[in-house]
Amino acid sequence: MIKVAICDDDTAICELIEQTIVSNINLVEVFYTGEELIVNLTSGKRYDIIFLDIELNSISGVDIGHKIRSELNDAITQIIYISSKENYAMQLFKIRPADFLVKPFSKEEIEDTFNNISRLLIEENTIEFKSGYDMNAIKIRDIRYINSEARKLKVITTNSGESFYGKIDNYMVQFEDAGLIRIHKSCVINPMHISRYTYDLVIMNDGSELNISKPYKTKVRQQLMNIWRQKNDKFINH
Repeated sequence: MIKVAICDDDTAICELIEQTIVSNINLVEVFYTGEELIVNLTSGKRYDIIFLDIELNSISGVDIGHKIRSELNDAITQIIYISSKENYAMQLFKIRPADFLVKPFSKEEIEDTFNNISRLLIEENTIEFKSGYDMNAIKIRDIRYINSEARKLKVITTNSGESFYGKIDNYMVQFEDAGLIRIHKSCVINPMHISRYTYDLVIMNDGSELNISKPYKTKVRQQLMNIWRQKNDKFINH
């Protein structure tokens, strides 16, 4: 089941999006004000995808996006911004939206955007960790970071932490394929859960501060800059 929220003060826009996607999923909730959406989010409700208008009446979609990412520590929800303007690239940079629909848009544009994002959610990749004779699959998007402690890997997720026997070196091919970044011989991080970073330090969206060791500093900085530049370019060139 994919849970979707639509937030726009234009009822026609909400109806167009809802009618386009409702047959493909189990749950769609519509909000005509940003305040309504915020009440739901702060009460603990979460959505896989949010179609979010930027020019709402009393609170902007940009402010709501920052609240989702910073105050609620939610780096997972896929935000599709809606606007009649295209000059929001820098304001949206830190929110890391999944896409941007410029009004007026067509049903086909909605379908393309929604199908691309929902396909990634449905066909989501996992990493399997061995525990005794059991294999435990953890979704990549749920992994914040992984620490190596003695002969164990401690996997910190958005919900909890789990430990498995193993070494980071033995998993590095899988980690790199999954887009995880090694910042220390005993630590890899998921860049989608980064709040901010410096040359020496990565701050995750749960508040964890992780040191970047000297041998990895240059490579890590380049990797993170490339990731964030690609996201920014997507919206500058939209």
